[in-house]
Amino acid sequence: MPALVLRTLNRGPTRAEPGSGQNHDRGTNRRRSRSAQLAGIAEGKSTWLAAGALAALFLVTPVWVRYGGSASAALPPTPANPAAVLENGQKIAFAAGDLEVGDGLLCESGGLRVGAWVPSPRHTTSAHLTGSNWTASIRVRSRGDGSVIASCS
Repeated sequence: MPALVLRTLNRGPTRAEPGSGQNHDRGTNRRRSRSAQLAGIAEGKSTWLAAGALAALFLVTPVWVRYGGSASAALPPTPANPAAVLENGQKIAFAAGDLEVGDGLLCESGGLRVGAWVPSPRHTTSAHLTGSNWTASIRVRSRGDGSVIASCS
Protein backbone atom coordinates (compact mmCIF):
# COMPACT_ATOMS: atom_id res chain seq x y z
CA MET A 1 0.00 0.00 0.00
CA PRO A 2 1.58 3.32 -0.99
CA ALA A 3 2.35 5.77 1.78
CA LEU A 4 0.85 9.18 1.81
CA VAL A 5 3.51 11.90 1.93
CA LEU A 6 2.57 15.42 2.93
CA ARG A 7 4.87 18.37 2.41
CA THR A 8 4.53 21.74 4.07
CA LEU A 9 6.75 24.73 3.27
CA ASN A 10 9.85 22.70 2.37
CA ARG A 11 10.02 20.98 5.74
CA GLY A 12 10.24 17.56 4.20
CA PRO A 13 7.95 14.57 4.60
CA THR A 14 5.82 14.35 7.72
CA ARG A 15 5.14 10.64 7.39
CA ALA A 16 7.10 7.80 5.86
CA GLU A 17 6.15 4.32 4.82
CA PRO A 18 6.64 1.68 7.53
CA GLY A 19 9.74 -0.42 6.87
CA SER A 20 11.34 2.18 4.61
CA GLY A 21 14.14 2.84 7.11
CA GLN A 22 13.02 6.38 7.73
CA ASN A 23 11.87 7.70 11.09
CA HIS A 24 8.15 7.69 11.66
CA ASP A 25 8.25 10.40 14.30
CA ARG A 26 9.51 13.88 13.41
CA GLY A 27 10.42 14.53 17.06
CA THR A 28 12.92 11.66 17.03
CA ASN A 29 14.35 12.94 13.76
CA ARG A 30 14.61 16.42 15.21
CA ARG A 31 16.45 15.16 18.32
CA ARG A 32 18.92 13.23 16.23
CA SER A 33 19.55 16.23 14.05
CA ARG A 34 20.09 18.44 17.08
CA SER A 35 22.48 15.98 18.72
CA ALA A 36 24.28 15.53 15.42
CA GLN A 37 24.58 19.31 15.16
CA LEU A 38 25.93 19.56 18.70
CA ALA A 39 28.45 16.80 18.00
CA GLY A 40 29.54 18.67 14.87
CA ILE A 41 29.90 21.93 16.79
CA ALA A 42 31.85 20.26 19.59
CA GLU A 43 34.14 18.58 17.08
CA GLY A 44 34.69 21.89 15.32
CA LYS A 45 35.51 23.67 18.58
CA SER A 46 37.98 21.00 19.68
CA THR A 47 39.64 21.09 16.28
CA TRP A 48 40.05 24.86 16.47
CA LEU A 49 41.28 24.60 20.05
CA ALA A 50 43.92 22.06 19.03
CA ALA A 51 44.96 24.15 16.04
CA GLY A 52 45.21 27.25 18.24
CA ALA A 53 47.29 25.42 20.83
CA LEU A 54 49.71 24.19 18.16
CA ALA A 55 49.96 27.67 16.64
CA ALA A 56 50.69 29.16 20.05
CA LEU A 57 53.31 26.50 20.69
CA PHE A 58 55.11 27.16 17.41
CA LEU A 59 54.90 30.95 17.78
CA VAL A 60 55.67 31.33 21.49
CA THR A 61 58.47 28.77 21.80
CA PRO A 62 60.98 30.51 19.48
CA VAL A 63 60.37 33.82 21.26
CA TRP A 64 60.79 32.15 24.66
CA VAL A 65 64.01 30.46 23.55
CA ARG A 66 65.43 33.59 21.87
CA TYR A 67 64.89 35.88 24.82
CA GLY A 68 66.20 33.65 27.57
CA GLY A 69 63.36 31.41 28.59
CA SER A 70 63.91 27.79 29.41
CA ALA A 71 66.69 27.50 26.83
CA SER A 72 69.04 29.61 28.95
CA ALA A 73 72.07 27.57 29.79
CA ALA A 74 73.52 27.47 33.25
CA LEU A 75 76.11 30.13 33.97
CA PRO A 76 79.67 28.96 33.43
CA PRO A 77 81.60 28.42 36.64
CA THR A 78 83.90 31.22 37.76
CA PRO A 79 87.05 30.82 39.83
CA ALA A 80 86.50 31.46 43.54
CA ASN A 81 89.90 33.12 44.05
CA PRO A 82 91.15 34.31 40.66
CA ALA A 83 94.87 34.96 40.24
CA ALA A 84 94.05 37.98 38.04
CA VAL A 85 91.02 39.94 36.91
CA LEU A 86 91.08 41.26 33.35
CA GLU A 87 88.94 44.10 32.00
CA ASN A 88 87.32 44.33 28.57
CA GLY A 89 90.00 44.59 25.84
CA GLN A 90 92.87 43.72 28.17
CA LYS A 91 95.57 41.18 27.23
CA ILE A 92 98.15 40.06 29.79
CA ALA A 93 101.24 37.87 29.35
CA PHE A 94 102.35 36.06 32.51
CA ALA A 95 105.97 34.91 32.80
CA ALA A 96 106.78 31.26 33.33
CA GLY A 97 106.18 30.35 36.97
CA ASP A 98 103.72 33.21 37.69
CA LEU A 99 100.71 30.92 37.18
CA GLU A 100 100.27 27.20 37.64
CA VAL A 101 97.98 24.79 35.81
CA GLY A 102 94.50 25.16 37.34
CA ASP A 103 94.88 28.77 38.51
CA GLY A 104 91.78 30.82 37.77
CA LEU A 105 91.51 34.01 35.70
CA LEU A 106 88.47 36.25 35.50
CA CYS A 107 87.21 38.55 32.74
CA GLU A 108 84.81 41.43 33.44
CA SER A 109 83.11 42.96 30.41
CA GLY A 110 79.92 45.01 30.34
CA GLY A 111 78.90 43.91 33.83
CA LEU A 112 79.35 40.22 32.98
CA ARG A 113 81.97 38.04 34.63
CA VAL A 114 83.34 34.91 33.06
CA GLY A 115 86.26 32.83 34.22
CA ALA A 116 88.67 30.21 32.95
CA TRP A 117 91.45 28.10 34.42
CA VAL A 118 95.03 27.87 33.19
CA PRO A 119 95.32 24.79 30.96
CA SER A 120 98.22 22.39 30.71
CA PRO A 121 101.22 23.54 28.59
CA ARG A 122 100.62 23.91 24.82
CA HIS A 123 96.83 24.09 25.29
CA THR A 124 94.24 26.85 25.05
CA THR A 125 90.95 27.26 26.86
CA SER A 126 88.20 29.81 26.47
CA ALA A 127 84.87 30.69 28.02
CA HIS A 128 82.03 32.88 26.77
CA LEU A 129 79.03 34.42 28.47
CA THR A 130 76.36 36.24 26.48
CA GLY A 131 73.90 38.62 28.11
CA SER A 132 71.09 40.57 26.52
CA ASN A 133 73.36 43.51 25.57
CA TRP A 134 76.94 42.35 26.20
CA THR A 135 79.22 39.40 25.64
CA ALA A 136 82.19 38.51 27.83
CA SER A 137 84.89 36.16 26.57
CA ILE A 138 88.17 35.01 28.04
CA ARG A 139 90.89 33.09 26.23
CA VAL A 140 93.81 31.57 28.12
CA ARG A 141 96.76 30.09 26.21
CA SER A 142 99.54 28.22 27.94
CA ARG A 143 102.84 27.98 26.06
CA GLY A 144 105.34 25.16 26.21
CA ASP A 145 107.84 27.26 28.20
CA GLY A 146 105.29 27.83 31.02
CA SER A 147 104.26 31.38 30.09
CA VAL A 148 100.55 32.15 29.90
CA ILE A 149 98.73 34.65 27.68
CA ALA A 150 95.22 35.73 28.71
CA SER A 151 92.87 38.05 26.83
CA CYS A 152 89.47 39.43 27.75
CA SER A 153 86.88 40.81 25.34
